[in-house]
Amino acid sequence: FFFRALVRLLCSSHPLAKHERAAMAIEGAFAHLAGACQVCYVHGDETDQGERTEAMVTCGADALVKLWEGDEEQEPKLLEFHDEAVRAVAANPKGGNFASASEDCVVKMYAFPGGEFEGNVTRFSLPVNAIEFSSDGQLLAAAGEDDHIRIVTLSDNSIFRQIRTAFGPVKSLAYDPEGIYMACVSYDGTLEVWDIEENASVFRKKKSVDPSTGPTPSCAISWAKDGSCIYLPGSNGCVWKFMRRTWLESRLCEGKHLKALACVAVSTCGRFLASADVGGKLVVWSLSKERALAETDIGSSVSSIAWSSDNGVLAALDVDGQYFLWKDMTAGKHGGKSKDREKVTAEKEDPKDFLSDEAVDVDDDEEDIDDPHDFEDDSRGSLDDFIDDGDNEQEGTALQSERRRRRAADHPYDPLNTYRTTSLQAPQRQNAFQPSVTPVESGRRFLAYTMDGCITSRFVPESGHYSIDIAFHDTAKHPARIPMMTDYYGYTVAALGGNGAVFASPQRSEKSNSVVMFRPFDGWSSNDEWMFHLPVGEEVVCTALGDSWVACGTSKHLLRIFSSGGIQSSILALPGPIVSLAGHEERLMVVWHCGCPISGPSGVEQQLEFAVYTLTDNCKLFGGRVATSPGSELTWVGWTEAGVPATFDSEGELLLFNSSFGGTWTPVFSAKRERKSTSERYWIVGITSTQLHCVVCKAPATTPQVMPRPVLSRVDLSVPTLASDPATVDLEKENLLHNLNLENARGLLASGGGNSGQDEALRVLQASADKCKLRLFASACSADRLPRAYSLAESLNLQKALQGALEIANRSKLYSLSSKLQVLLENRLHLDTLRKAHLRTPTATGKTMLPESPAVETPEEIRTPGVRSDSQDSLHPNPYARNWDSLDRPTNPFLRPKKVQRQ
Repeated sequence: FFFRALVRLLCSSHPLAKHERAAMAIEGAFAHLAGACQVCYVHGDETDQGERTEAMVTCGADALVKLWEGDEEQEPKLLEFHDEAVRAVAANPKGGNFASASEDCVVKMYAFPGGEFEGNVTRFSLPVNAIEFSSDGQLLAAAGEDDHIRIVTLSDNSIFRQIRTAFGPVKSLAYDPEGIYMACVSYDGTLEVWDIEENASVFRKKKSVDPSTGPTPSCAISWAKDGSCIYLPGSNGCVWKFMRRTWLESRLCEGKHLKALACVAVSTCGRFLASADVGGKLVVWSLSKERALAETDIGSSVSSIAWSSDNGVLAALDVDGQYFLWKDMTAGKHGGKSKDREKVTAEKEDPKDFLSDEAVDVDDDEEDIDDPHDFEDDSRGSLDDFIDDGDNEQEGTALQSERRRRRAADHPYDPLNTYRTTSLQAPQRQNAFQPSVTPVESGRRFLAYTMDGCITSRFVPESGHYSIDIAFHDTAKHPARIPMMTDYYGYTVAALGGNGAVFASPQRSEKSNSVVMFRPFDGWSSNDEWMFHLPVGEEVVCTALGDSWVACGTSKHLLRIFSSGGIQSSILALPGPIVSLAGHEERLMVVWHCGCPISGPSGVEQQLEFAVYTLTDNCKLFGGRVATSPGSELTWVGWTEAGVPATFDSEGELLLFNSSFGGTWTPVFSAKRERKSTSERYWIVGITSTQLHCVVCKAPATTPQVMPRPVLSRVDLSVPTLASDPATVDLEKENLLHNLNLENARGLLASGGGNSGQDEALRVLQASADKCKLRLFASACSADRLPRAYSLAESLNLQKALQGALEIANRSKLYSLSSKLQVLLENRLHLDTLRKAHLRTPTATGKTMLPESPAVETPEEIRTPGVRSDSQDSLHPNPYARNWDSLDRPTNPFLRPKKVQRQ
């Protein structure tokens, strides 16, 4: 036995064996339009010779169901019985028929072989996302956006059971092989297991599956063939395993996937598990040893996978509508005897021959040693338990079963020891993203959607390529229509600016490098477009655009900056993986990972950092850490119209940068507080100083459709204030928002990032903020809350507003407050006088010149609420009040100012 183990170890380390286990490449072929696609295998009844016919069934966004009978060169049979995109197909495990579900809300049944239409099974009021047969083939479960699971008896199409889900629309279904449980995954990533007979939920796990897995509703989960557990695709690149009845969880299949998994599938024999991620990587695992057997990469996000009945072919469909057939990835491991093995078995007549080279079994995936614990567990048995001479396969299987039963008796199940099967892994970092990009749906998508316009990509079946259209919302700024262009490179990210648009494509293969291309709108030359090909292994993950520059973030943690003319001006190495970019005029905001995510009580906490650069003079304005909601990820990064950085996370929290307190973030909008129903989702387009421009989507959709054109909604920004007085809650929110805009405007001027019009904009902001403060001041005076009123008066920016507050106090006959306000006004005037004297600078002619002060400039739109501005008698209702003519002299005894000579 130990000699055989040593031979296996030497054979597994042989270079040829390593080469055979290396990742292999497979070619794809066109099946459907880009979008939601699904695949399954259907077989017919057994013939007299004991054989079964088998075919592959696919569906897609082109409203077609295709039956692939015969060899690969044969054209598929088109089943055109649906009016809209087909989202799911499923085959009866007993053979003879298969079903399909579509966005037209109908589930249809077909016969096999032939694909003849048998009729409608059931009809929903909303699109159907998933269907699943029971193991006996007598029931069919269907679910979708109707928030319930319907189980139909196929004999008479009657409803056997209807289960109401608790977490919204269903994304995927999995029927228990024993027919007791029904597992489903909703759009928010929640796993829920139902007892079908009791119609009751027995297990629930929130956020067990990544809610953003791919642009399609497909997210396949799979039961083990014996029903002992259920496998789910994890968001951290591993497979989650939940044991039956106890529902204890553990992680499997780690170390191969670097991105979130899209789907998993158990083989027909139950010994292998296939996993696929959103990056296009496929891995086949041995469930007994929990290690990878083979892997490949198809280059695009996987939408669905399915095993053939003999486990010899794994079919995959990606979101671009291509199908891939991965063959012989488990050759010799799926239960069938190969010719070489039969030959070796026939020649081994002598028990001593098991030491010969031909008799040595070098197949690592045979079940002679199921796991490392077999050495310890089987040591209590005889030598016959170790030796499987291969003379009788049934005898070897019996010995293995006996060994498992003995091991189970010696080591009974203990829920407290489940930690032995679990493993620790660092939380998954969020992937890089491009703001305002939508996934492909029905062959269309938005590559960019901003306040200026949008970039639309549309698939053209005649040419086999996508066409790109650029349109602006305001045709007065851009009267000339931008000509359409054909996309030969497969652009996936883009950015739109006032002067042009930048496009980038990922690396498709070793011969197809990542590409970045800039297209100006008002070029003065016939050859004003430019393009760069990135090196092999480096691809563009996000882009940004400004007035005279183009920036690209790459997978090599590089920030490549170009001029609008195509000059490579700078290449910066970032401290971590880039997350996103956003440009505004001459400024660029970069967000990257500054550390490993941390698992907290609310979920995974992303560690992100940002920096803002000015690309006209190549300097850094400010930077720091990025604030997000607990357990959330960034979904949008951008700027307000005033040039303030903003972020939006997966929990629906919008944060604006606050230049005060050394640079912090302030929440200004919460989708959970503002939405009218739980099904509303906000897709950000742009932000002004007081409003959020977005598209309101209805669950399960999180992004808008291209056709019809989405309608923009305006939502007022609202700072989460505490309500001390219900009558002034709205004024409190408005005051905090004005303070935030005012601080950011001052910070922009102080950093040198402002322009000539920023001074006037600052004075307008000061006037708007003071009008809100005066309303709060008048409310505090009416409620006789004098300390609050005085604090509001101290925060006023303009002297004219402070004079208005004094008028309100005098008319309200609040003489104590009036006296304090009068002293405050005197100090303001005197300090302003000192500042003017200190800032006097001699000129070339010997005269002095006073610089303009924003605090002295008082816009005329300031009006005191409830007070007539032409009433001069209202300034002196208090007999103890000083005369305004004496305000030029220092009357506060606690101040000793220097004497200033008058002009």
